[in-house]
Amino acid sequence: MNPRGLKFPFKSMIDECALMRSYAKDVLDSETTDILDELKGQLTGLQNFKTGRGTTRWELPPERALRTIWSEGKSQPDGKSGWKLRAKFSFAWDIHPVKKAAGRPEFFSLDGLASTVVQIEDDEERCLLCWATEVGDHQSPGAHFHFQLKNLGLGTSAPSLDIPRLPALLMSPFLAMELAIGELFQDEWRRYALSEKPEVNQWRKIHQPRLESFFKWQMNCLRSAGSPWIALKAAKPHPDLLISKNAP
Repeated sequence: MNPRGLKFPFKSMIDECALMRSYAKDVLDSETTDILDELKGQLTGLQNFKTGRGTTRWELPPERALRTIWSEGKSQPDGKSGWKLRAKFSFAWDIHPVKKAAGRPEFFSLDGLASTVVQIEDDEERCLLCWATEVGDHQSPGAHFHFQLKNLGLGTSAPSLDIPRLPALLMSPFLAMELAIGELFQDEWRRYALSEKPEVNQWRKIHQPRLESFFKWQMNCLRSAGSPWIALKAAKPHPDLLISKNAP
């Protein structure tokens, strides 16, 4: 049996799923946000399933993609971009509840695919750019947390190269979405996301501990011998990176 991957607390991911709707309400297309309630319900149902379950795909499918509103010139500071753009988000995470001796599971582990896809469309709904934010497994050859570019200029039917796997931060599907939102709405998102609004503070409480654990782990990896980049590229996080009180 292949070892399972990184563990996440059910509670923080459920909270994040619920929070995304209010956190990004000013830039998400309200016609697409009902899917967030379903995604939260999927996690809650999986945690409450009494007899236990195996690996389940937690998924926001492309045909039901979450969308932003249109960004008209806002992908450059001061609204100087000549583009009218929007983003579409989908993801698929294969997750496995971590069993407890009694009671419902507190954590789930990644167990296969863990990919969040962002598509950037113009005002004619043409896909100009597509990338995936991915978490590797125990045998993935690139950086464990990485971006991959998809079919640039080749159409959706063209095969995608596996390389380059560009190094990324540790990102949940919703943090990967925020990356794209921050690019499409440069000035207004920066002002909002650095404010002290209640939903921003809640967002920070979820993501700050994860990123602190990630960066501490990365710094420890740099102490290995040889090329610092290859040490980072080859490193695999302990499954308990995000839940151990002493991590990393």
